[in-house]
Amino acid sequence: MTNINHNLNMDIRQYFTKKSNSTVKFDWDFEPELKKTVEYIEKAIEEELVGSLKIDSIIIWRNNLKIKVKDDIRMINRSVNCIFRHDNEDKWFWNCHIEFVISELSEKPRLHYVWKFNLNDKEKIKEKILKDLVVAIEKIY
Repeated sequence: MTNINHNLNMDIRQYFTKKSNSTVKFDWDFEPELKKTVEYIEKAIEEELVGSLKIDSIIIWRNNLKIKVKDDIRMINRSVNCIFRHDNEDKWFWNCHIEFVISELSEKPRLHYVWKFNLNDKEKIKEKILKDLVVAIEKIY
């Protein structure tokens, strides 16, 4: 009885480890598309929010946006890191998790989870990030 189970297990292992001869090829790549999305979001922030929110600088670093806000009149000096996270499964489905880490002088950094988006929905990503960024910068804790 154990020999039969052993043979079945070997057959299953060989079945799953056998190379596929699929000829289907995908012509897209996740990393360049994510980079385009981050650059698109940076342009949208520059066009729509720089003047009204007193944004001092926007820096792209890998798949992150670092936004520094300095407003002397309202005494706001914040840094908002917009992080685009993904893992291997997310790459396959073109999903990306977006988070804000909001830090201020002499305060504990706060994490704000924006949402999980598909990279094809650039307009949805832009709207949600801009809306949440305004709340993150304007809100005084």
